[in-house]
Amino acid sequence: MKSIYLNQFENEESMLKEFGIDKSVLDGYKVLLASYGQEYYDGYAFVLLKRKQTKELVTVYASHCSCYGLEGQFELEESSLELLNKLYAEDHYYAFRECRKELGEILIRLSKKK
Repeated sequence: MKSIYLNQFENEESMLKEFGIDKSVLDGYKVLLASYGQEYYDGYAFVLLKRKQTKELVTVYASHCSCYGLEGQFELEESSLELLNKLYAEDHYYAFRECRKELGEILIRLSKKK
């Protein structure tokens, strides 16, 4: 599965730059989806990763107001296909808005691999 970068995240390098992190932070992970949308002065980011060894899913949620950016917010959270499907169905995460279609397609592909 090819990594998908959307909106202000043009590629891995732009994602790393926006979060202010080094590439080594991604060692052992595969980025499945990364999206960073900005509206007026606010920004919301969502990153879905998979651990290469165990295939477990991990997410990063970040947001900011006009005063700051995404720096210091790259915090990995354990996730699961079940949890992501539930959150997707409830449609209450603002961060998903910018990547809803792509996230849905990834969740379908991951469900088929189970």
